Amino acid sequence: MVVEKIDKNNLHKPQILSSNISSSNWDGGIQSDITFGELQKIQKTIMVEEQPSLKTHVSSSDFTPYNYLTHIESSIPNDLISPKNYSRICNLASIFNNNITSFFGFETRLNKMDGCVDYLLAISSKKGEREALLDLLKRQQLPTRFLQKPEWGQIQSFVEDWSNEGSILNKNVLGIWLEFDTAYSSSESLIPGLFVQIKPISKEKSKDPMNYSWITEQLFPALTGKRLDCKNEEMINKSIKQLPNSSFLLFVAAMISRESSIIRTTIKMNSNQIIPYLESLGWKDENNGLDSLLEQVSKHSTRIILHMDIGKEINPKIGIECSFSPDLYHFEKRWDGFFDYLIKEGACLPEKKEQLISFMRVDQEDNTNKFSLDSYLPAVKFNDNNFSGTIVKYLSHIKIQYKPNGSIFAKAYPGVRLFGKTN
Repeated sequence: MVVEKIDKNNLHKPQILSSNISSSNWDGGIQSDITFGELQKIQKTIMVEEQPSLKTHVSSSDFTPYNYLTHIESSIPNDLISPKNYSRICNLASIFNNNITSFFGFETRLNKMDGCVDYLLAISSKKGEREALLDLLKRQQLPTRFLQKPEWGQIQSFVEDWSNEGSILNKNVLGIWLEFDTAYSSSESLIPGLFVQIKPISKEKSKDPMNYSWITEQLFPALTGKRLDCKNEEMINKSIKQLPNSSFLLFVAAMISRESSIIRTTIKMNSNQIIPYLESLGWKDENNGLDSLLEQVSKHSTRIILHMDIGKEINPKIGIECSFSPDLYHFEKRWDGFFDYLIKEGACLPEKKEQLISFMRVDQEDNTNKFSLDSYLPAVKFNDNNFSGTIVKYLSHIKIQYKPNGSIFAKAYPGVRLFGKTN
């Protein structure tokens, strides 16, 4: 197995946070069979140090993407997100209004210390977030440089269809992620990739085309403004029909900023199902490097999700998303061993591990209430903002990109999510 070489250019001593400090969905992560009582037992067995909160506290009446970023700014090391990169993200976030999201994150390469990250913004079908986005688009409150791009008009068309109570998208789409290329892009008019979280499609549901034909017939045209090529559509349908038992299709994505008919899908499945599934779609791995990779990551994670790009055939390069079930957010201690594995393989800098482990903290509006997962819920589950807010910073997942006969490299996805507790 070949690992992409670590870039030690501009490698700085990591800035340790000061003492002032899944493919997840909007219901708190992928559904698992674990019971609430079992989750409590797990929490009690995890030794968690007390985490001091930030000096500035979040107000439950002040939920804007920009304000979230200002609340956590003092806790972000420059080597993780540079001031220039952070400023670019803040400028972008400032165009979005109140209550459009309670969940965002970043994408960062684990083999670099260049302070460059992409910005990801989640918008749910719950709590009026979808409607807040639609209102922003319909009122044309985006900067002119955005509105001049036809892709933003297409995004508006998609959100309008998604908001229509009688539409197939309204019935099947749970939420979306907007992924902005803020790491290296110098363009002033950023066009995001759209990652659409759908109601999970299982092997059982894949037996009836009525349960998934809407993806190629309605969803893709709504995202891109065009129909798929027949061969692309056939391959997507085949990829759904071939789903193994106990697997779930979770996300469908389109890079609307690129002239492409490629669709990305993410599928939760057991690690031993991935290679037979890919081979059933014509994917080949002559050196069997993926088998070795899956064997190792299965030792260090409990939830694995396959990412693949589908055109007329399956793209040789795939993604293996790794995380843990159930979701423990900043309480999760198993990341330490996963990072050590990646460092040993040469896919992660030790300094990057330190930064991301230190990133996991909470900022509570009311410090008299100790944060716990049995008393706090993701804010999107509340009907209003009448709750005590807590910003949770955690590591959502790590994705390893693999290409036969090529290199692998890893990216981490730190997340920031608002939780609430009723008074």
